[in-house]
Amino acid sequence: FIISKFNNFNYDNKELLICLHNINVDVSKYAKYSNIYFKLFKKSTSIGSMLNYGLNSLNGEYYFKLDDDDYYGENYITKSVNILKYNHNYIVGRNQFYIYFEKYNEFRIYPRVSCESNFCNHVGGFSISFHHSITKKIVFNEKLYIGEDSQFMIDNVKLGNKIYALDLDDEVIVIRHNKYNFYNKDYFNTSGKIYNNSIHTKLKSKLINIHHAWYVISVA
Repeated sequence: FIISKFNNFNYDNKELLICLHNINVDVSKYAKYSNIYFKLFKKSTSIGSMLNYGLNSLNGEYYFKLDDDDYYGENYITKSVNILKYNHNYIVGRNQFYIYFEKYNEFRIYPRVSCESNFCNHVGGFSISFHHSITKKIVFNEKLYIGEDSQFMIDNVKLGNKIYALDLDDEVIVIRHNKYNFYNKDYFNTSGKIYNNSIHTKLKSKLINIHHAWYVISVA
């Protein structure tokens, strides 16, 4: 399932590393794919360490850190590359995004105010992209088990790099209420705007679902 969705991205020259965090998966059936790799990490491995492994293992010019449980449109990669190819010191993501709470069947846009299609101080760490040259000076903090993406952005801003927020299209954050997800409805209640559930139904038919692990994609 994950493989077919990765192949649906509207971008030809791409690689995928699936970082499995204490999950046993039979990967032998995926051996036929020359651009898809798996790496199993111990439970004690930090997310920062896993992401840095991806940065060192893949060969593309642009890197994408994708979180689990989210929906991605087929143009997700192309839209980011169109910004990054002219701006190698940017981190690209979204400051405002769609969120779907599976437990409550509720769809929101968070936060109410955004710097969409503009520069900002921070973007959501769920999914970010950047040019490989950034990692020559800054990588993910391997001591952090949470918030490694936020720290990565803070370190880049200190160095003078810029953060750019895309528009809302091509991504939906899905919140599944389980022991692995510390986010809940109340976390977003102060500024999340409630939208009609029919919007989520329309978006779901156009978006790609990726879940159960962390993913690093590199593209040329």
